[in-house]
Formats: sequence, structure tokens, C-alpha cells
Amino acid sequence: MSKFSLYLLKLFLKNLAVVSLFVMILLWLSSAYGNLNILDGYDYSAVDFIVVGIYSTILGINPIIPIIISVSIIVTMIILMRSNELLAYMVIGGSLARLSIPLVLIGVVISSFMLFMDYKAVPEVREVRENMLKTMRDMPVSNNASGFYDTWFLDKNQVITHISLVSISEKTIYGVDEYILDKNGRISNINKTEKLVKEDDKWVAYNTQQMSILSNPPEIKHIDRNVLNDDSWDRLISISTSDIRAYTPTELYTLIQLFREKGINTDTLELNLYYKFAYAVSVIVLIILLYPISINFSRNYSIVKNASLTFSISLVFILVQHSSRSLGSSGIIPPIAATFGPIIIFLCIGIFLIYYRSLAK
Repeated sequence: MSKFSLYLLKLFLKNLAVVSLFVMILLWLSSAYGNLNILDGYDYSAVDFIVVGIYSTILGINPIIPIIISVSIIVTMIILMRSNELLAYMVIGGSLARLSIPLVLIGVVISSFMLFMDYKAVPEVREVRENMLKTMRDMPVSNNASGFYDTWFLDKNQVITHISLVSISEKTIYGVDEYILDKNGRISNINKTEKLVKEDDKWVAYNTQQMSILSNPPEIKHIDRNVLNDDSWDRLISISTSDIRAYTPTELYTLIQLFREKGINTDTLELNLYYKFAYAVSVIVLIILLYPISINFSRNYSIVKNASLTFSISLVFILVQHSSRSLGSSGIIPPIAATFGPIIIFLCIGIFLIYYRSLAK
């Protein structure tokens, strides 16, 4: 790595730190205002208020990292253009393509950080923040593995299943009701199970009531205990929440496998899983895309015009990403195409622009 590449890297990291700090302060102030409304009328310490604001800031930083990267790239290139350092580098035979390598490497590191946040930090911080807010409001603190409730499934055998409660800590599923349909789409049988318990690597159903409602009078059969040969429930008790926004990539993948086994459409889950990776990769794409666009050796170079154009391109990229995701969620295009299509298109544009700028030195 050349000295100028190291200089560019240090300058970019410096600008990244400044922009990130500024954004985090704004996020903290915004979250503090929201927390004031939540905690209105309760007694709490200033330290607790500051800490819960920091937790809120951590939860809010991941979605706006691409914007932070865009601004940092623009500021860095403006500094190099105004000082004519980049022009001098090109005059002595420097390569714009080689100069982009350290920026791309930083993008890889930041993308990895975003994935770590989605996998590990965000779920834990979200839970700690919620529990802290409950403590500050004198409310009972929830269990980390409490589970979720009121869940419906429709599997490929046209069996509608309703689950009242999934307890992760107890490895128990409460209130399992199965509604079995006949070929005409009418409910023919209803199976009600008090609970499913994981015992010795097997699922055991307790107090099952099987009803055939098409007969008159309805036939009812009671089964006190029944060992099931179905391990799909294992995946269900590994999910800690019913809020799809809070799922980690691992939980999303687990649910996708479970839904596929039961013949349930997984497009929404796949879209959310792919998007977590695509959003992280978008940082690298933005760097490759904005780096050549922000370079302008014209005599009519205008800082405001160039910065506006570059930032507008970043907003267009993000807008296309969200629009494509909407098309995917509507079922118009497949989830993987909706997620990675914009990534591939803008990545190719960025690589072409770097190559084109390198030829025009």
C-alpha cells in the first residue's frame, strides 16, 4: 500500500469518526426525547436515562450506516480535490483503481460489523433496553427466553394450527389447536392439545382431545399422553420473539426451514434474511459507486454541485433498494432478485466508473 493510500485511509477514517459521532449525538437526542414521553410521570436517575439513551442509539445506528459512509466519502474526496492532492497523485502516475482498495477494505470491515450487530449486539441490546425501561417504570422484567404467543400456521396438508404460547425456557408449547380441513375446505376435525413438552429428545403431547365434528353427535376421543415423531417443534422453541423485525439471521433461517417443511410460503422471511446481508454489503457498493463519482478534475468544479450530485446518487441507490424490496414483498419478483438485484447493478456501475476514470487520467 502506497503512502498516499495510507493517507487517504487515515483521512477517510478521521472523517468517518467525526460524521459518526455527530450522527450518534443526534440519535441520542432523538431517543432521549422519545424516552421522556415513555418515562413521563416516573422517577428515575439521570445516569439511567443517559444509559437507556445510549442503548437506543446503538439500536438506531445500523440502518443509517450507509448514509454515514456516503457523507464520509464525499467529505474525504472534497478535501483531496480542494487541496489538489489527488490531482498531484494522478500527475505522477497514480492509479484511481489501486487507490480505491483501502476504501473497499474498510467497507468490508464495516459490513462485517453490521452483520455482527444484527447477529449478536442488536438482539441483546434491544432486550436490555426494554428491561431497563420496564425497571424504570416499575414494571416486571421479562425473561430472555420467554418465547412468543398467539401464532398461526397453515401447512401443505391444509391443517390450520394455532399455538397459544411457546415457552423457550420451559421447552414447552401450550395450547396447540389443529383444525383439519376436508377436500371442500370445511373443518372436519379439531385436535386440541393442552401442551407439548420436550422430553428426552422427543416431543410429548399431553391431554389431547380429538373431535370429529362432521358426525352427529360429534365424536370425541381423549389421549392423556402421546409421543410424537415430529422434530419440527425444535426449531419453533429456538425463536425468542414473534416480531419479524427483531429476528436475527439465524432465527430467520430456522423459521424458513420450519415453514418449508410445513409447506408455508417463506417469501417474507427470505426477503428479511437476504436484506440483512444485502444492507451490510451495500456499504461496499456505496464506496465503489461514490468514489469515482465524487472525483472531478474539471476547471468548473463546484464543491456544492459535486457533493449534491454524489449524495443524490447515494439516495437513489438506497431508494432503489427499498423499492425493489417492496416489489419482492408484493410477490412481483423473487426475494433473492429483489434483494441482490440493485446490489449487482450498482456494483457493476461503480466498477465501470472506476475503470473509466482510470483511463481518463
